[in-house]
Amino acid sequence: MLVERGLARVFGVYRTSPDGLSRDDYRDHLKDAELCAAAERVGARAYTDRSAIRSQRAEGRQEQAELDLAAGRAPPTEMLDINTVARDELMRIPGIGDHFANLIIEHRPYEG
Repeated sequence: MLVERGLARVFGVYRTSPDGLSRDDYRDHLKDAELCAAAERVGARAYTDRSAIRSQRAEGRQEQAELDLAAGRAPPTEMLDINTVARDELMRIPGIGDHFANLIIEHRPYEG
C-alpha cells in the first residue's frame, strides 16, 4: 500500500506475499507499483523535479566517489596480486565484501 501511494520504495529482502505470490512475482508487483506511483506523481513523487534528476544523481555519485576515495574505499586502479594483497585491499574491489575477501585469503595460493 505504501509503495502504491508513492510513500515507499522497493528495497530489501523479498518473501512470499500474504496472498501467495512467489518471492519473484511479489518483487515484480512492488516494482510495478513503484513505477506507477512515479508515473502518476503521487506521494513523495509529487514533489520531484524530474528535469533535475540526472544532474542530482550525477552529483550524488560524484560526492560518493570523493567520500570513498577519502576513506580508502575507492576501487583499486592498479592490478592486485591475489596471493599477496591485504584483506582491506581485496574489499575495495566492487562486489568483494568481508566474506569473499576471507575466502580468497583462506584458499591461497592461486596459480596464474
